[in-house]
Amino acid sequence: MKAIVFPDVSLLSAALQLLLSQQINTGVVSCCRLQVCLSCSFSRMQYSSERVYAGQQKHVSRAMVEAWCNAAKANASPAAMHKLLQAYRLACHYGDTEEQVHETMKISSSAVFNKLMLFVLKEGNHIFLRMLSLDELTTVTARDVQRSKRMKKVEGLLKSFLGNSLHLLGQMTDSAMLSFTLRRLRASVILLAPFVKLQRKFLRQVLTIFGGADKAPRLQALLFIRHMAAMLPPPALELALKGVYRSFVQNAKFVNAASVPHIHFMASCVVEMFGLDMAASYQQAFTGIRQLAVLLRGALAMRTKDAFREVYCWQTVNCLELWAKVLAAHADKQELRPLVYPLTQVLLGTVRLVPTPRYFPLRLRCIRALLGLGKAVGQFIPLSPLLLEMLQWGELSKRPQAGAGGMPDLALQLRVSKNALRSPAFQEEVVSQVIELLAEHLSQWSCSIAFPELAHLPLLHLRKFGKQCKVERFRTSSRALADALERNMAFISQRRQQVDFSPKDTAQVNTFLQTESAAKQAPLQKYALVLREKAVQRRAMQSSDELSVPRKASLIDGASDSEEEEQAPMKQSERENDAQEADEGQAAFEGSLLPAKGKGKRKAAGKQSSKSRPAADALSAGDDDQEDVLQDYELSDDSDMED
Repeated sequence: MKAIVFPDVSLLSAALQLLLSQQINTGVVSCCRLQVCLSCSFSRMQYSSERVYAGQQKHVSRAMVEAWCNAAKANASPAAMHKLLQAYRLACHYGDTEEQVHETMKISSSAVFNKLMLFVLKEGNHIFLRMLSLDELTTVTARDVQRSKRMKKVEGLLKSFLGNSLHLLGQMTDSAMLSFTLRRLRASVILLAPFVKLQRKFLRQVLTIFGGADKAPRLQALLFIRHMAAMLPPPALELALKGVYRSFVQNAKFVNAASVPHIHFMASCVVEMFGLDMAASYQQAFTGIRQLAVLLRGALAMRTKDAFREVYCWQTVNCLELWAKVLAAHADKQELRPLVYPLTQVLLGTVRLVPTPRYFPLRLRCIRALLGLGKAVGQFIPLSPLLLEMLQWGELSKRPQAGAGGMPDLALQLRVSKNALRSPAFQEEVVSQVIELLAEHLSQWSCSIAFPELAHLPLLHLRKFGKQCKVERFRTSSRALADALERNMAFISQRRQQVDFSPKDTAQVNTFLQTESAAKQAPLQKYALVLREKAVQRRAMQSSDELSVPRKASLIDGASDSEEEEQAPMKQSERENDAQEADEGQAAFEGSLLPAKGKGKRKAAGKQSSKSRPAADALSAGDDDQEDVLQDYELSDDSDMED
């Protein structure tokens, strides 16, 4: 069929109307009856449309915005909200030229932009609730929003507000703007209930901010995610738990002095999120621990270097520590109790996988995780053998080589070089941490009626180490701990002779010296406290560039850029001061409107090029060429590691 060429769009429109009028009686219009080739190019059509829209554009003044705001706030006027959301859309798409072409409005100044953004973000939620006739309810639920009779009339405006706000979150780069926007949009989370696709898009975008490099918006992103998980219907909670855990995993691949606070902050956030609902948390925790167990099983079965690297990498170790923190923080919840045993087995298997001295830093990290888990759940975990094996290391029975390598930062390494193994600083740090952890572990059971039997073997090993070691300060430390064990054994034996019940009386056995244990009156408890204070002083005396990570955490519901936001959240209330928020919002939007055209988006913390090496390869960085000869569940000396 011959093609018909139309030189103008108006002729094409007339031809289509003629064709439809001829085919209207048949009831069928075939598009194949007409093949059209537009001779005018797309650029000419675009130029024509630009001239038309340029003539129709009107400048949005401050008086117009104030009039719309007053009408929307006073009467919840749909017409005023329609005008406001048109201008809000233009503001959210600032710098997006292809979007500005199709707008009939133009913002005249930054003052108009500030007024518009502040009003929509602060009052938009209340106005939409009034339009849905839900403003009189004390508590608005997702079901109320979904079943509102006026939802069909408001749905278009609501989608426009939420969609443009989502676009705004993806384009902002200023931390103050982003924090204020997230805080105000958190009140509108309930309006996402009818829109499942928007829920997923919002969650994806906020998770990107949560795992990003900007410090200030992280807490607001977490609060937004938590609000979504608590307010929206399923599967919002499951998606939120899975999302925060995946964000943690992605940011836990590489550890350095700069990334440690961010990883600790994200871990604390995951711990808090997994306390919202125990049933959903159990499913996600079970899946995460099972994945780690599969990695360990594969390494034990294959016993290859690559399989070991999948376990002995920062990502796996950080995940193991994370799940230990989750189970320890929610130890009072019975739903997560069944996961304590499998996680303990995975941690113990990880410690024993490659039992060489070069992996002492990794062993100490795993032991600390097990120590905190056992203390929280009140269950005995056999950690003494793991610590006493480290004191049997052959190098500790020799005099250290002076000047043989510097002291590595054990908090930032999983494996040390052979030169560091022979250095006095490394050996002193290892012995100090072993003595400290052994005292901390045994002090948990210092008031147990079975303590004399429990401490018998550790006491023998400490005495043996005190005789064989050639370093005086190591002998002094081991003898001091041995003396504390002997005093505590005598204390328990004396009290045990005064009881009138037998071992089968479980209730009385469990309450044995319960008051003394709570008051920390046992000799070993007092000695462990002294060692803990010395450890704090030792860390404080380290080099100034060493990173100090806060142990406690609090929720700061604000957008400040302080280090307090890097601590764990959810300990304070979420009440906000409206006057303070108004000042912060005004200050946030006083600067440049939005990022300049073509400016790149935020980069996630710890992100590296796709061509970078796998995370596990970071373990072998800086080591010499010689490999470890792996032995099953035996502690090997440094000489056994050479090929």
